[in-house]
Amino acid sequence: MAVMSRSGTPMQATGIGRPIRILHVEDSPEDAELVRSLLESELPSVEILRVEDAPAFQKALESRLFDLVLSDFTLTSFDALGALRI
Repeated sequence: MAVMSRSGTPMQATGIGRPIRILHVEDSPEDAELVRSLLESELPSVEILRVEDAPAFQKALESRLFDLVLSDFTLTSFDALGALRI
């Protein structure tokens, strides 16, 4: 997996001078660990914060900026479309 620029060329994760910050919306611990493992193996500098529900998602967005929000499409009490509304 490579991080691509808008022009389609690969970007180095460390090229921005800090870790890539990812907010991961996922209610399955097993799926979250799989995603974390894959991201950490491909990106040398990444910070992942996992949240499981809408209140935690809202709080995370208010607490800091993220470069990417990665969301499970269907969660028990929350979904990706709901995340987009926030």
